[in-house]
Amino acid sequence: MPNRTTRTLVVERRRLSADVGVVFVALAGTHRYREWWPAAWDTRALSPHGGVGGRWAFNGPVGRQVAEIVEAVPGRLVEFRIVDGPMRGTGRWGLAGLREETDLTLALELEAVTPLQRLMGQVRDPTRLQQRAARLLIDCLARRVGAVPVVPTQSPSIPIVV
Repeated sequence: MPNRTTRTLVVERRRLSADVGVVFVALAGTHRYREWWPAAWDTRALSPHGGVGGRWAFNGPVGRQVAEIVEAVPGRLVEFRIVDGPMRGTGRWGLAGLREETDLTLALELEAVTPLQRLMGQVRDPTRLQQRAARLLIDCLARRVGAVPVVPTQSPSIPIVV
């Protein structure tokens, strides 16, 4: 069996045909994630507001998790951390406005914290799975803001050896 780590860093970049302000509002509004988050069958706001401190719970392929926004700079970035669940880590949405388009970067650094997820990381390729999840997040966000990814950029995933 190949030696695979259970900690991954994934970066995905796209250019969306949407204004940076519209994209930022969608990212910072945790109370509206149910409208576009891929795990929408069970995504719910745990805070009545978005922005810094906004928390949400979601049930995804690895189980139930809770995340919160730790930094938000309008039109520039939304940073979050996963605080509960089988995976922990951080995510950062970076935004740059270009006329009516937005360059969007999603960086995820995640680590399996439960024995089952660690074992699954040894059996499956967690980096590839997280890369697919990052692409899905961006595609769903693009649909939510009425945009299409106009320049999909292939970004290599960078596994972190622990």
